[in-house]
Order: sequence, then C-alpha cells, then structure tokens
Amino acid sequence: MNRHEATRRVMKTMAMQPAGGLPIVSDDGSRPLVVTTPSEYLSDVLKRIEAVGGSASVALAETKQFVVFTIEGTGTNAGDDQSEPSDPLSDDMSMGMFHLRYSQAKKQGRSFHLKGSGLTVSLEANEVQYA
Repeated sequence: MNRHEATRRVMKTMAMQPAGGLPIVSDDGSRPLVVTTPSEYLSDVLKRIEAVGGSASVALAETKQFVVFTIEGTGTNAGDDQSEPSDPLSDDMSMGMFHLRYSQAKKQGRSFHLKGSGLTVSLEANEVQYA
C-alpha cells in the first residue's frame, strides 16, 4: 500500500470516529496527524512531524489495521540523558522496524526516546481496524 492509499484509508476510518480521537492538540487547536507506511524511513516521518510543529499523532498504516501513537517534541535532547533508558535509532530505520522496537519498549513498560532528537514517543498506542 502506498502512502496515498494509506492516508485515504486512515482518514476514512478516522472520520467515522468520535471527535477528539487524536491525542496531540496544537496551540491553534488543530490535531496534527502524520500517516506513514511500514516501508517509509523514520527520517522522512520525523521531517513531516517537524513540518507540522514538532509534535504529531502518527498513524502507521498496515494491511488490516493502523496503529496510532504520538511523537512529541520536548525541546531538549531527552534521549541523550544517560539516566533514562533509550533505544538508539538510526534515521535509516524503516517505520516497520521502528514499530518492532516500539512494541518491545511498550512490553517492557519503559519510556521510549528518539536518541539525539529531543522527541519522545508515547507508549499509549491505539490499534484501529479499518472501516
């Protein structure tokens, strides 16, 4: 599935959800959403998040469902703090690989930071079946 098809399917399903289904709210009241596929690079997704203000809900579109999680800018390089566990991630990592790492961190119940980026990934993810 390409990004255009993924976006169409995610938006169609989100339109049927009650208002407020996206956790990130910008200062202007909008709810930024970045739709991605498992084959896209993490670096490309991070650029799109930066373009919408530095924090966004991210919908990772898979074949039968999509997973919504948040990536928020903290203003500091939280992942560089040696006292907090963080996973080193490469910008060349695909979103599919990112999702595997994310799932492992979630199972272990620890915070998840993108090292050197000042971004934090929420462990509160929602899996949504397509409408």
